[in-house]
Amino acid sequence: MKSRRILSLTVALVLCLSALVLSGCSTHKAPAFAELDFTAVDPAACVETDEVTTLVKLFVKDFGDIIIRLYPEAAPRTVANFQKLVSEHFYDGLTFHRVMKDFMVQTGDPDGDGTGGSEDEIKGEFNINGFENNLKHIRGTVSMARRGNDNNSASSQFFIVHKTNSSSTNLNGKYASFGYVIAGMEVVDAIASVPVVATDRGEMSIPKTAVTIDTVRFVKVAE
Repeated sequence: MKSRRILSLTVALVLCLSALVLSGCSTHKAPAFAELDFTAVDPAACVETDEVTTLVKLFVKDFGDIIIRLYPEAAPRTVANFQKLVSEHFYDGLTFHRVMKDFMVQTGDPDGDGTGGSEDEIKGEFNINGFENNLKHIRGTVSMARRGNDNNSASSQFFIVHKTNSSSTNLNGKYASFGYVIAGMEVVDAIASVPVVATDRGEMSIPKTAVTIDTVRFVKVAE
């Protein structure tokens, strides 16, 4: 009798695990937007650390510091990929290659023209791709760029939303938002205001003068 009960429990467990694998489901439960922590920090109180944290500082040459809070509870794979690249100093020396005032500023391309990326591509963690992510695209949101309609082509390129409007909110559920600027939006404002020239497709988005990220490092708030 006992052995039958154990066998039944084992079979049930196997079937449950199989269902999870086949459906692509996980234990991920996204927090509501209102549950996310957007508390600002004092950049002067943020010290660099070798630890992998959820606070990251972008030092943009001639512009200043941008402090980003990462949300692994909203987009775990995206955050893990970003943290890996920060640990490798991947972003050091890269430029903001695409700047669109009142919309967003974009960086993370080692080729500097929007065509490049890192070695690994990740599954898009957003609603239309079957993943619950409730971090909205508002002013200060950090989100992943990708190639056109390929939902799983994000690698290293990301953008920061400059202004909340219909252009930004239209991205909700369609792009993997994973962070938020908690200090330094005035730096983003300054970047968004640089003079730009047209791309080959006619989009006015290439900075006339390079806007370069000096370093990207993990930080923690000093106690």
